[in-house]
Parts: sequence; structure tokens; C-alpha cells
Amino acid sequence: MKKVLVALVIVMGLGFSVAKADEPLKKKSPKVEQRDSREDFTPIEVNNLPEAVIDELSCEGALIKEAFIAYSRSEGKLYKVIILSSDFHEQAVFLNERGNILNR
Repeated sequence: MKKVLVALVIVMGLGFSVAKADEPLKKKSPKVEQRDSREDFTPIEVNNLPEAVIDELSCEGALIKEAFIAYSRSEGKLYKVIILSSDFHEQAVFLNERGNILNR
């Protein structure tokens, strides 16, 4: 009787290990790095910002701390401007060369 139980336990153990091995492995898809043109900003002088960009930011009452520029095929020149709000919090604002805010 002991031999039958031991054999049964061994067979069940092997059966579970085979069943476990049959589970499909989840393949990790390789991460595709998408480089956005907004990552390629180069610093520029605040004096070199277009008037439309400066006018848009002055309407909001913000102080310009830093300015960056990037070139995009779809949108032309993109500007990343670091501003200081009235309560001195830094915020990055993205604008096109016509002064339109793209996102916050």
C-alpha cells in the first residue's frame, strides 16, 4: 500500500511539473524608443525668442527664466520656456513660433 501511495505521489508530482512546463511564457516585447523632437532642445538666449512667444507669456504674467529651441518637421520651430509664476513655481511651457501654447 505504501508503494502505491509513493508511486501515486511521484506520478502526480511529475504530472504537475509537466503541466507547469506547458504554460506559455509571456514574451516581453522589446521596448521601442520613440524619440520625440522635444527631447532635442538646445538652449537659447531669452532675447532670441520671437515676439509672439514673449507676448503670449507676458499676458500670463510669467517671468521667463530659460528658453530652449527645437525643430520639428510637422510644427516648425518649437520653444520650451521655463517660466516662474507669481508664486515662484517653475513650469515648462511649450510654444510654437506663432506663440500658441502646445501643452502644459
